[in-house]
Amino acid sequence: MIRSWEIKSLYAMASVGGLVDRHADEDELHLIVRRLTGKESIKKLTRSEYFKVHQEIDRIVNGSSDGGRIDEEQIKKAWALMYRIAELSPSDVSAGERMCGAIKKNCKVDAHPKDPFRFVDGQKLWFLIEQLKRYVRSLEKEGEGDGFMGKN
Repeated sequence: MIRSWEIKSLYAMASVGGLVDRHADEDELHLIVRRLTGKESIKKLTRSEYFKVHQEIDRIVNGSSDGGRIDEEQIKKAWALMYRIAELSPSDVSAGERMCGAIKKNCKVDAHPKDPFRFVDGQKLWFLIEQLKRYVRSLEKEGEGDGFMGKN
């Protein structure tokens, strides 16, 4: 089963694309879920089904068949979150190196501090941003991190 933040993210992404209609018995989002997975409920999706649905929504919303384009706003958001993490969890590791580590861990692609987003597509960057948001919330809640992003 997927987590509540993943459910929310599918709804948010689908809303941007006009695929959610809260007043209809059946909206486009749920039709996509049923078509791809055979399931009636988003809450019942497995991780692999979640990514399949996410990719389809991205394709519909962005007209993308690969993983979507990245834009400057997404990159700015990722950096803002990383600098917030650095503020909440100081480290001898630079923000650029921490970003590369987060990209390698979450996006499963190589990254270099001079151009960390070079091999990141829109879907992977969206996922990275969601993970960074979760980590910021965790740090803010707990006061200190657990070393996840290179804390010494």
